[in-house]
Amino acid sequence: MARAGSLWRQRDFMSLWSGVTVSEVGTQVSQLALPLAALNVLHTGSLGVGVLRALETLPYLLIGLPAGVWVEHRRRRPVLMWSDGVRLVVIGSVPVAYALGHLTLAQMYVAAFVAGLASVLFNIAYRSYLPRLLDHSQLLDGNAKLSLSESVAQVGGPGIAGVLIGLVGPAPAVALDAVSFAASALGVRAVRTPEPSPPARRPGATTTSLVVAGLRYVAGRPLLRRLTVCTTLGNLSIAMLETVLVVYLARTLHLGAGSIGVVFLIGGTGVVVGALIAARVTRLLGYGPAVIVAMAVAAAGAALAPLAPGDHRGMWLVAASQWVAQLGVSVYSVSQVTLRQALCPDSLQSRMNATVRFLSWGVIPVGNLVGGVIGATLGLRGALWVSVAVAASSVPWLVPRAVRSVRALPEQEPDPGPPAAAGGDVRETASL
Repeated sequence: MARAGSLWRQRDFMSLWSGVTVSEVGTQVSQLALPLAALNVLHTGSLGVGVLRALETLPYLLIGLPAGVWVEHRRRRPVLMWSDGVRLVVIGSVPVAYALGHLTLAQMYVAAFVAGLASVLFNIAYRSYLPRLLDHSQLLDGNAKLSLSESVAQVGGPGIAGVLIGLVGPAPAVALDAVSFAASALGVRAVRTPEPSPPARRPGATTTSLVVAGLRYVAGRPLLRRLTVCTTLGNLSIAMLETVLVVYLARTLHLGAGSIGVVFLIGGTGVVVGALIAARVTRLLGYGPAVIVAMAVAAAGAALAPLAPGDHRGMWLVAASQWVAQLGVSVYSVSQVTLRQALCPDSLQSRMNATVRFLSWGVIPVGNLVGGVIGATLGLRGALWVSVAVAASSVPWLVPRAVRSVRALPEQEPDPGPPAAAGGDVRETASL
């Protein structure tokens, strides 16, 4: 494990961070280039693009929980490198097939799905690897820097993608994403911090029993349980909002494509600012109060959007709404991830992360569907108000003492020992 000190001087973290940063930018390019390749090169319709998008995220629902068990019994570094290698091959096959004149929609579907499977393993191993790589006191700064990379990629990636696609076309632009996975793999490979041997699975323990034990571990810790519920409600709200926001801007506020782009660009800078100030805000307020304030700010920011008047002023109010909301979400994300990593023992990190991600990401397609239905029945402003109400409902989950009293980073819980055998359980603490 790295010694305490500035992360700028931690070679292993900087290697990991630099590789992942390049990968994040490449992924943003691919998220725009793949659908455009399906539309413009293969001439598919909105249904084809919808299937392509669904196949990218479907693995989180299909293997999210058992993947946590699988990663738990392996060293994280090789999992990260192999995941990057798989994504390099399958995403790289798209521009190669295009250059040879053999690109098909079926191949793109397979590439999206297999890359999604590898991304599930990468993300679980990634969150579980950081506590092994950094000192306990460095987790907040490490997560803030990684969040900054994601934020900068979200803001700058689409612009880079637009220019690149305009120059070479969507299918060749996907090659940048493939190259970015190679950069990520090289960054991970450069890490030299030794990993401990993974825990052995106890004879008789089944994947199902271990998954259930992971669920019970998260449910049995008041802090983890409340953070998970809040994060799940927050993602549900965001999914509902994202489903109707573009339509709201175009049809209710009568904005053109350029103005809509400005709204999202301004909103995206809120993510960057949030990542930059997250560590300072968390240390100033304390971890528990920081997540409460950040989520409350996010909900309050979201409430500005449905108040927008139907003229030019509405554009700037929605832009401010997005900026404030995304700043709050960014600070919340850094703080709550750090809390989870610090509290959970190493032997349960993978299952804990898999459980939280399965629950909090599993509601995203539900939110997309519900947002569309509400928008069609109650109107677009009505759908936005419902999404605001869902976001606001997440805040009370953080107010009880289990969260608000946490000022400093908690000490890691003791390792409960080898995973329980079939029918067994992980010891639970008292719940609220």
